[in-house]
Amino acid sequence: MTHPLALRMWPAHLAGLAAVATAVGLGVWQYDAWQARRDAAAVDITREEPVPLTSVMGSDDPFPGADVGRPVEVVGTWIGSGTVYVSDRERDGVTGYWVVTPVSVGTADAPAIPVVRGWVDRPDDAPAPPSGDVVLDGWLQPPEGTGVMDTDRDDDIVPQVRMADLIQHVDRDLYGAYLVTKEPTSGLEQVTLSQLPQVDQFTGLRNILYALEWWVFACFAAYMWWRHVRDETREPDGIEDAAAGAGPEPAAEPAAEPLTDGSVPSNP
Repeated sequence: MTHPLALRMWPAHLAGLAAVATAVGLGVWQYDAWQARRDAAAVDITREEPVPLTSVMGSDDPFPGADVGRPVEVVGTWIGSGTVYVSDRERDGVTGYWVVTPVSVGTADAPAIPVVRGWVDRPDDAPAPPSGDVVLDGWLQPPEGTGVMDTDRDDDIVPQVRMADLIQHVDRDLYGAYLVTKEPTSGLEQVTLSQLPQVDQFTGLRNILYALEWWVFACFAAYMWWRHVRDETREPDGIEDAAAGAGPEPAAEPAAEPLTDGSVPSNP
């Protein structure tokens, strides 16, 4: 019987290992391509040209789920007195605050939309809130709702961008959304988007199917490798059958005893 690690078996081992490794690697490559296409699709909307906020949603409208991350243009007036600081916001490994100031959309007494002007490590280091008319571009984001409550309504620090918390700090109706400015206010750092648009479920479908196909082929190659090694190292069926059919050797017949007269009886 050939041993599985015999020298004559090494070409089969190397071929099987190469086939499995190649198929697994190609499957991983296709999976990465699938993920990359989904990531690209998620940010495509963020690169479009800004459209007026009022063409996307009204002040009383629910957030349009298909427009998460859409660039919009806002023309209005800063409401500096409504500035708040959203806590526990990380940037480059440092925990700090978002600086959020509402902008009334259109006229000075119109409903406002909260605008994330930038990031700062401490509220005391933030520049003074802006005032006056403004035209700005930003990415549209849905309100947050993590369930964390604002336990101190007397300060300007809130745990999340939640309309129920923000409205306590500004005497104005608020849109059901907020903006992240493309250009942070001087003295503040850029804020990255917390939410990106949803990706269509069929985006990159061909890549994920190719990945599954390669992984199935890897399993098939591993099976054929095992089958080949098993067939080459097992005892031949003919030898086993011959050994089984031979049976035990017949017992020897006892020698005939001599007769009283000294002669030996003959066999019948």
